Amino acid sequence: MEKKGRQNSTNSTLTPKQMEVIEALAGGATVTDAAKRAGVDRTTFYFWMNNDRDFEAQLALARREFADTVRARQRELMDDALKVVRETMTGKEIPPGTRLKAALSVLQNITATEEWNRNVAKVSEPAPAPPKRTIEETLREIAKFYGLNPEPAAGGNAVRVAGPALPSPEIPTKLA
Repeated sequence: MEKKGRQNSTNSTLTPKQMEVIEALAGGATVTDAAKRAGVDRTTFYFWMNNDRDFEAQLALARREFADTVRARQRELMDDALKVVRETMTGKEIPPGTRLKAALSVLQNITATEEWNRNVAKVSEPAPAPPKRTIEETLREIAKFYGLNPEPAAGGNAVRVAGPALPSPEIPTKLA
């Protein structure tokens, strides 16, 4: 089934039940809770997500707007918290031990933030390519891992492995 196209943001094709689900989900409700509030089954939500582009787009927009609101509130609280910490660190009437604890708290948070930023940078870097090995080197490493004694075979094209019974006494190291 093809997804219904989105008309535009001012002329929504959403039903009141769809809007109720979107409002609940954007506010942090689970799919099950949002569906219950709107009086629909949770499978209906997944049907809408898979078949109604307007519903999908409106939900994404509502979630972004909610996240932006939460971040703005957090920034306001952070500003207030920093003012309190600054006053605690610099207030002459504040005991020196309390001022020191406040300063150490700030330094610890700065250090943790810098470490977090370094870890994020590491995660976003591509992983280095593994070192290239010949088949013979790989087979020798496998044999050593299993406690076998790899010996060069006559002719130099294979590794003879001395140890427990193996399906084949010679393991080719070059592909034909």
